[in-house]
Formats: sequence, C-alpha cells, structure tokens
Amino acid sequence: MRLYHILFFFEKEKSTKDVFVFIHVRNQEENIEYIIRCTIFNYLHTYGGRIVPYIVIVDKGSSDKTEIIARKLSKDYDFVYYATEDEYNQFKKDIESV
Repeated sequence: MRLYHILFFFEKEKSTKDVFVFIHVRNQEENIEYIIRCTIFNYLHTYGGRIVPYIVIVDKGSSDKTEIIARKLSKDYDFVYYATEDEYNQFKKDIESV
C-alpha cells in the first residue's frame, strides 16, 4: 500500500527554482516529516543544491496528527505549504482559468 502520493510537479523553466511538488496525504503522522525531508534531499542532491522545490502538502482529511505536523513543517520551512483538499481544489480551478 502506498503511504503517500505525489500528484505532480511542474517547472516553469529548468533554470529557475520554481518547481512545485504537491504531496497528497491522509493519516500520515508517522511518515510526513520523513516524506518532506526526503523530497528536499532528493532535489538538493539531484540539482546540486541549486533547486529547492516549493512543497505543498495537501491533507485529504486526516484524523490523526498529520495536520499539526504539516503545519509545523510549513512554519519551519518557508518553501513548504499546507493546504486542505478544498483549498487545493480551489487552487486548481484558479490555475485552470488562467
């Protein structure tokens, strides 16, 4: 069983740091911090420290401490964001209308 799902990422330009990673989670209090740290490490390693992605944690209705941990991570790292599934869906609609 997959513990999390990275929905997609896109790069505006390969030469910039505008890389977005959307990670959908539900009840992952034991894994969320590891998932985020691995994502950061993988980008730093792959791009030689030149690119750190913007990470959006999309909570799909967790009933454990996933939200608390994800919000703490978003405060600790200025490139990590927390969103509910409704907020994410609104974001998608806004992007699609551009």
